Amino acid sequence: MKKPVRITWIDSATVGSGGWVDRNDIGTDCMSNEGLTQISVGWVIEESDDVLLIAQTTGGLMLGGVLAIPKLSILERKKLK
Repeated sequence: MKKPVRITWIDSATVGSGGWVDRNDIGTDCMSNEGLTQISVGWVIEESDDVLLIAQTTGGLMLGGVLAIPKLSILERKKLK
């Protein structure tokens, strides 16, 4: 099996409670990537020009915590030892 990788990527977030929100109640604090940077560790299962698919747990043919990360969101990709 290949070595695991650590992916640093930017996630998306819901503004407010996820329901209707008054435009005047939206602050500028949600207009930065602060708090949206994620770090995921796993094994690369598939990869296309657009998406990286990693599994956070593997057991033979069984996979757990499979995550599809758009490549446009990836800040850093590092192979782990």
